[in-house]
Amino acid sequence: MVLEQEFSHAIEELVQQSQTNLKIGESLVHIHAVETTKKLSLATNVYQGEAYVPDAVRQAMHHKWPYARSIPTFLRMDEPAFAIELRYLGDLETLSKKQFRKLLEEFAGIADEWRVFLD
Repeated sequence: MVLEQEFSHAIEELVQQSQTNLKIGESLVHIHAVETTKKLSLATNVYQGEAYVPDAVRQAMHHKWPYARSIPTFLRMDEPAFAIELRYLGDLETLSKKQFRKLLEEFAGIADEWRVFLD
């Protein structure tokens, strides 16, 4: 759950700088507002390898999402960092403050489930 003070600070930073980071549970969520397209991008690591990403993890990331969800997310492999990121891209204009908060919490929840699934 997002604390109100941290959430308000993240919104202020997002408005001023078009990007911010917010810690939600186990996830450090990178938030970026793409002003020219009025889109919102969210990203967080769900897997971090030491010197490689095992084949079993690579295969698991291509499986159909095993849990219920209401937001469209996708995984992206960062080969040089041996990491897998969960990402979201959606409309920013239509989000109320309450919807934005709910979106962040759901995104972080999906990230937590992916971490368990990929481990």
